[in-house]
Amino acid sequence: MLPLLTQAKQIEPHKALFWRTDFNRAIRKGPWKLILNLHQGDTLLYNLDQDKTERINRARQHPEMIRQLLRAYQEWEKGLEAPRWPRVMDFVIEIRDTLYRFAM
Repeated sequence: MLPLLTQAKQIEPHKALFWRTDFNRAIRKGPWKLILNLHQGDTLLYNLDQDKTERINRARQHPEMIRQLLRAYQEWEKGLEAPRWPRVMDFVIEIRDTLYRFAM
């Protein structure tokens, strides 16, 4: 990543960014960001070009985009081992009468 940041080489950046923790999964590709919370069964889809603060969940309007991003995520995850570290803690945040659970 350093050559890309320092512009030491003219290289193409990755097409997508992937992330996972115990039961949270995410992919950012183009303007789209998909977040899956496997513990609660939440599917969140944001168009960051139109919604930088991630307030409008577009999951119902764009099921095909969810399928595309999920396929890309699953393909990436095939090459990973299961995490070898224990979960440090769980925490819950309540926003507007909705509980959000996170693991670290």
